[in-house]
Amino acid sequence: MKMKFLLFSVLTSTLLASQAMAGFASNELVSISKVPVEPGDTDSDFYEARGSKAAARFSNNEVEYIGCTVTVISFDSSSTSLHGRCMARDATGVRAICLTEDADMIDTIRGISDYDDIVFAWVGPPPQTGPSYPSCFQLSVNKFSQFIPDLNPKKK
Repeated sequence: MKMKFLLFSVLTSTLLASQAMAGFASNELVSISKVPVEPGDTDSDFYEARGSKAAARFSNNEVEYIGCTVTVISFDSSSTSLHGRCMARDATGVRAICLTEDADMIDTIRGISDYDDIVFAWVGPPPQTGPSYPSCFQLSVNKFSQFIPDLNPKKK
């Protein structure tokens, strides 16, 4: 079942990228939503958060945010631990947080820029409070021009 979701996710990302190349522009801010494993699926327990730091920052409210961070903990001179965390909050106040220790995801987090479209996914409903949070199983960073927010509302 996880493979079906990953395949659907890759196909969806490919579709979005092809729309982007055709001149599609996105003014979407931060969204947190349930993701179907396959089209028409209503029983999925997969969720994702999506948005860019710039779009959230320049939104018309002070509620939305999205981003990821890496924490390095040094126990002594020979031992360190890396932890990644992705967080988002949409305009309605719904929060999403997932954690990772995966080296590839941590490298991806380090490469995120302000205008990148960030998508992270986890299993289970969006967590509102800790102390335990789900593991991230997907992190996508899209670097297409359509994800740069339109900061000129008079332009159309």
